[in-house]
Amino acid sequence: MNIVKLKTRVNNENNNISKEMVKMTLTKSNDQAFNTIPSYGIRELLSQIEEKRRASNITEKRVYSILLFELST
Repeated sequence: MNIVKLKTRVNNENNNISKEMVKMTLTKSNDQAFNTIPSYGIRELLSQIEEKRRASNITEKRVYSILLFELST
């Protein structure tokens, strides 16, 4: 997954979603947690995006279509 592309796409949808909000860092220490999908990092990321989505005019379907597209590339 290209986090830079994901940040850019989400920010283009809504400038209120900060770059830091969609930044996810995977280190060796949390690889095991990441293998249990969804990991805390992914849940936190989606939770923060959902909070901003509710405060904006972006539909849930649009946000998740962007996320799924970026995860699949």
